[in-house]
Amino acid sequence: MLQIEYSTSNSLKEEKAFESDEMALRYNLFLGSIILKFKTSKINLDWGWIPLLDFTYSLLIICSNLLKEESSKEEFEFTESDGVLFFLRKGDLIEITTSFSDETLVLDINSFKKGANSFYSELVGQIINNNEKIIDNPNFKIYENKLNDVRV
Repeated sequence: MLQIEYSTSNSLKEEKAFESDEMALRYNLFLGSIILKFKTSKINLDWGWIPLLDFTYSLLIICSNLLKEESSKEEFEFTESDGVLFFLRKGDLIEITTSFSDETLVLDINSFKKGANSFYSELVGQIINNNEKIIDNPNFKIYENKLNDVRV
């Protein structure tokens, strides 16, 4: 399974999360770094400013789109830099490459799907555990429903 490790540069406990709108939740809170791992390969995104909720949401959309066709391509562009992650599906395999490193991950579509879903569950679960009142934020509920709608 694709392993997605993350660390936060701020905290998963955010006082502002209780009243934040969807844009703030998605892009301004819960920032950090990510490492994508499969077997002995990894892609390191140790930047400290990646919006983790946006990343998990986008990854679920990418996964959903890749599942539709055996030959397809998706991209994730980081808004704070010119970095891009490329996802290429060829049959049952997914190749993940970047515009900023020579690292490549090659894994089967099911490992990608399980990893994306696992990352979503872990991240959102930890955010809710650290911010119990966030479930009362109507914007978080809307956003969480969007995330659930794209889960594969």
